[in-house]
Amino acid sequence: MSPGRTTEEMLDDLGKTAVSKTTPVLRALDARTQGLVAIGAAVHFLDVGGIPVADAKGLETVLRGIKEKTRDDDALLAEAMRILDLFYSAYAQAKTA
Repeated sequence: MSPGRTTEEMLDDLGKTAVSKTTPVLRALDARTQGLVAIGAAVHFLDVGGIPVADAKGLETVLRGIKEKTRDDDALLAEAMRILDLFYSAYAQAKTA
């Protein structure tokens, strides 16, 4: 997902049924939408493939590193949530900048 693209452009590119069903909810979130759509697209691509997403490979690498360094599922989840929150913050910041 390129910074500066509209939510409509990103949602149109995704073109997946699951995303289209959540579109009204995502649009209602406005400023937070870009981050949610970007994270959702990256996770979707890593999970089932489809439309390549620029951030997916980096996210996959970071998550793989977390998996290697954490001792249990609780620690893995906590660290992954922290990383996803940072991704979300970066997208939200880009939207308001």
